[in-house]
Amino acid sequence: MRLMQGFSYAIAFPVMGIVTSHWSSLRQSGTFLTILNCFIQFGPLFTMPISGLFCSSSYGWTAVYYTHAIATYAAFVIFYFVYRDQPKDHCNVSSSELSIIADGKSSNHGHKQPVPYRAIITSIPIWGVWMSYFGCMCGVNLFMQFGPTYLNKALHYNLENTGFAGAAPYVISAILKILAGPVSDYSTCVSQRVRVIIFTFISQGVPTCALLTLAFLPEGFTTAGFGCYMLAITAFGMTPLSSIKSGQLVASQHAHFVMAVSAFLNSLIVLLLPNMVTSVAPQNTSAQWSTIFLITGAILFATNAFFVCVARAKPAEWTKEAPKQIQRVFSVKESDTNLSSRIDMVNV
Repeated sequence: MRLMQGFSYAIAFPVMGIVTSHWSSLRQSGTFLTILNCFIQFGPLFTMPISGLFCSSSYGWTAVYYTHAIATYAAFVIFYFVYRDQPKDHCNVSSSELSIIADGKSSNHGHKQPVPYRAIITSIPIWGVWMSYFGCMCGVNLFMQFGPTYLNKALHYNLENTGFAGAAPYVISAILKILAGPVSDYSTCVSQRVRVIIFTFISQGVPTCALLTLAFLPEGFTTAGFGCYMLAITAFGMTPLSSIKSGQLVASQHAHFVMAVSAFLNSLIVLLLPNMVTSVAPQNTSAQWSTIFLITGAILFATNAFFVCVARAKPAEWTKEAPKQIQRVFSVKESDTNLSSRIDMVNV
């Protein structure tokens, strides 16, 4: 069950990169990323209240599993019938829309090209993206997997209220994420790189401060603890406009590989995080959770400080076509070869 779940979750990130690369114009990439990335908010928003209600009723976990299975299957069927790989293959996309999507992209964009793995792996800005994403997902998965546990055990919310309280921040996060996408795309008063860094301070700096506040918050400050919990989750929603957008812009048509590595990092965190939490906070006391928040806050600070130093927001050289001068040299050589071949045939 966990293997299948992890496999499905890992696929979502490369798909997000591919869909944005093919379907979004360069100018609207931030809006596309924020909308596609809303599944991170919509999932807990659906799961936490439903699970809380069923678990506190006579239906129990069986109803939780059946409900989620039906919802997942319905979403898959809708996606299968609606989605197309390329905008040109979709019956509802006009020629004017196609020209908007293609504006600013290379002529090879949308065609299958060999991925320059070595260039990507040795790219410092891409490493910055991966580092920032690793730190971010440490925080996101901490709240997503263990947020209800923290609310129930450390802040002493009852089981039913834990479900609704755990879902509340995701509502605000999804709304702000959708509103912030166009702001990131159309705030042309500053450069794209500056916009990426600003949203990094919002999406990663604010949660870092919230986590460090939770780490030093005295026991019994329930309202303040829940406020920091909400603030961190809400701010994490801006992540698609920071490191993820930088990776999309730098890698361009090869963003799916960058997102695939990001998915691997996320899967690694999902695998290791439960062991870390259970070893540091076996009794789920406030003091033990303070240590977890301190460690996570330190990771967030270190990884995103590195990203801010190396962040870029323009397509890398390895995403561009070969210079026209080189192409002309190849064309001349090919024509000379063909001419020589024809002369040899005549002589024979």
